[in-house]
Amino acid sequence: MRKILALASLGLLAATASAQCATYSVSGSGSAGGSLTFAFNGSAAGAYVFAVIGQTEGSLPINLGMLGSLTLGITDPQAILPIGVANAQGDASLTLSIPSNVPNPGSASLKSQGVSLGVSGLPTGGPGGGPGGGGLPNFGFSWCTSNVVSFTLGS
Repeated sequence: MRKILALASLGLLAATASAQCATYSVSGSGSAGGSLTFAFNGSAAGAYVFAVIGQTEGSLPINLGMLGSLTLGITDPQAILPIGVANAQGDASLTLSIPSNVPNPGSASLKSQGVSLGVSGLPTGGPGGGPGGGGLPNFGFSWCTSNVVSFTLGS
């Protein structure tokens, strides 16, 4: 019986496969004194939203074990930038100001893609996860990816 419960729990934890379900943009100026805005629209409300930044567009499948799998549109992710938590409309954005006294080593053409991680059905109390308990917690993870966009950092 314990093995059945353990297997059922693992099944409930598995994430849905990633799907392009949102739109994403990077706007503004990445030069000294400017600002860049990373905007993600169309995620699930309350999802955690990130920007993945790299230099090459392509396909990168990632197996995340019990968290499911995710296919990025960037083959060489070099940075992951937390954007925030999606609001009730599924939108999140972050504006970064570039200091005006940053040394200018030139410019870099970069690619970025928005990714969100939704967590649903978290246990709310009682044994088994429900308010009164009595059953297995019914929660899971879902990934959402966006389009890939280009932007320039530097002059």
